[in-house]
Amino acid sequence: MITWQQLGYHAKPVGVLNVAGYFDLFLKFLDESTARGFIRREARAIVVVGDTPAELLDKLETYAPPRSLIESLAKENGGGGGDAKK
Repeated sequence: MITWQQLGYHAKPVGVLNVAGYFDLFLKFLDESTARGFIRREARAIVVVGDTPAELLDKLETYAPPRSLIESLAKENGGGGGDAKK
């Protein structure tokens, strides 16, 4: 689903309900991979995390999708780009 958003097929987030820190190591991996340049910040922002259902739902409701990978690369190379579908 993350790759589909990066390619512009949709503009929806990936929600992670991190009850009792269950996904802490996974999220740390994503953050470290982002810090080292293996994951773009825009791609990392696709993963929305909440510790409670209410917190996660609030974050999902206010989510604003990042520019698609195709659009980002086109802009970096001086070209245009399309909007992600919703």
